[in-house]
Amino acid sequence: MSNFSLFDSDEIFNIFFDYIKNKYEFKDLGNRFIIRKIGRIKRLHYAIDDLVDWWDLDIKKDELEYMLKNEIYTKAVFKNILEFSNIKQVLDNLSMKPKKVSYSKVYYISFEDIKDEKDLYKSLSYNQKKNIRNYLNRLRKINFVFEKMEDYKSIFKEVVNFITLRHKETYWNDLLYVQTIDKVLNFFYNNNMMEVFVMKSQNDIMIINITLLFEKKSFWWITAFNDKYTYFSPPRISVWYMLNCYLKKEFKEFNFMRGEAEYKTFWTKKYYKLYRYEFENPNLIRKVFSFFILNI
Repeated sequence: MSNFSLFDSDEIFNIFFDYIKNKYEFKDLGNRFIIRKIGRIKRLHYAIDDLVDWWDLDIKKDELEYMLKNEIYTKAVFKNILEFSNIKQVLDNLSMKPKKVSYSKVYYISFEDIKDEKDLYKSLSYNQKKNIRNYLNRLRKINFVFEKMEDYKSIFKEVVNFITLRHKETYWNDLLYVQTIDKVLNFFYNNNMMEVFVMKSQNDIMIINITLLFEKKSFWWITAFNDKYTYFSPPRISVWYMLNCYLKKEFKEFNFMRGEAEYKTFWTKKYYKLYRYEFENPNLIRKVFSFFILNI
């Protein structure tokens, strides 16, 4: 597995796979792959790729190639694949060529050349320094505190409330999904792989941030904030505090996870590529071609 194997353990896969089994009908191919009908298309894909930011898998080239050549499907889609993952190497060496390859970006901040808060501040652009000063000046007027919590369970209900109030169409409106995330967080918590940060004003929660930890890297996975504090830009100033926290702990990196929101580029220009591969069923193409030839 790659050094970003946050979601690749059997425990995490099985928790998310239980959710999939309760939501959809599909053909289980084994090796964590399924074929699921989406509209008119039968899609072959990694079972939980919609639920995790990225994934990796040790699978032999001939095993994957056999599935692609022999299973009954319309399209195979492999997405959320990091550039240095094992599965990407396998995909790149298949005899079948993908119809389309594209990528998005995962931004991160490296602490390699940053020693302390002063260095961190110096590394930022002029505009971002100005933003931080403005955010802090606003916050000081309302007596805020930013603190780490020892247990996520006491505020998990608030996470769900904040997210569902802001987003009407979201997985978080699904009780089964919420229960699934709770189980995943419980796994990370029990394995000392997560931290929770809360910003408050007079005991009123402004924002909750949940980070995942792996091999001295921190990953900003979940954020949920109170809409009435939008003026104070809690997600953006939270990054400043989290960066300083992990810098002091001598972490190697802070990762923004999936998504290319513009504000992330205010902090850093560094990114990893997150790939998407699309394959068409070669047998299906042959059948369609043969049909047209026979009917000419």
